[in-house]
Amino acid sequence: MKPLQSHTAATLLPSLHQWVLGMVLLMGFWVGPVLAQGAGGMADLDSINAGGQAPTDLAKIIMRGILGPMFDSPLTSGIGATTLFGVVFLAFNVVVFSAGVVWATYGVIAGVVQTAHEGVVLGKRLSAVWMPVRMATGIGALVPVFGGFSLSQVVMILATSWGITFGNYAFNQGMDAMNNFAPLINVSAVKAPRGQSAVDLGYAIFEQRLCELDYQAKQRAMAAQGVDIPVNDQLTQRNFIGSIPNASSLGAGHVLGTNNDPTACLAVGINRKLLATRSADSV
Repeated sequence: MKPLQSHTAATLLPSLHQWVLGMVLLMGFWVGPVLAQGAGGMADLDSINAGGQAPTDLAKIIMRGILGPMFDSPLTSGIGATTLFGVVFLAFNVVVFSAGVVWATYGVIAGVVQTAHEGVVLGKRLSAVWMPVRMATGIGALVPVFGGFSLSQVVMILATSWGITFGNYAFNQGMDAMNNFAPLINVSAVKAPRGQSAVDLGYAIFEQRLCELDYQAKQRAMAAQGVDIPVNDQLTQRNFIGSIPNASSLGAGHVLGTNNDPTACLAVGINRKLLATRSADSV
């Protein structure tokens, strides 16, 4: 047999310190900007939990119906199984735990044999540092001590509960923002199609009305002076369905103009996509 090889603290500690320092720097690199952005409105777990509670939350009602009080307090449910699912999972977890113990026993025996054969603790294939940690963690997570559930299952139950809470909190925050008329998207980032908005339609109707009033004032002034208004200069209104006058698109609306200038006071309507058009030269 080969003599056991050992690693001194002098060779392990420098590399361990470098690894820990690197992880701290990496976490600081990623977490720093996040904390800086959320410092003004970051919520703690208590406020999130309070904001995510909903008495009529269907998801939590279903989970409480399945797991009973285990869902609300999985870590304080006692040793024995208290619900039907607890009894079923207790029987299942006992079998899984027994299989885990058998596998762990095999791992220990294999490690002893590898140690004796290769002269290295737990052999070259197994880590002398992480193998005991993994084994203790794995076996401990399979012990059904929480109302028939194991620690790994309790972690999943807690993750489910907090997932529902986080979802409710995010939904409530979104509803509060909606009540404050927060836009769904950044309006300035979306360029509206040319001449195809309700605002343009309103402007066009307003401009058409001003033009009509101007023509009427001009006609009254000419009539007061005894000047006859030529027929071709009299303002008339025509409705159109189909081709918009002096435009290359289809639509419906009305146009104010004269015989000499059919769109003297604009043609206002909507195009075939039911989008507002501004004027004859912008349709």
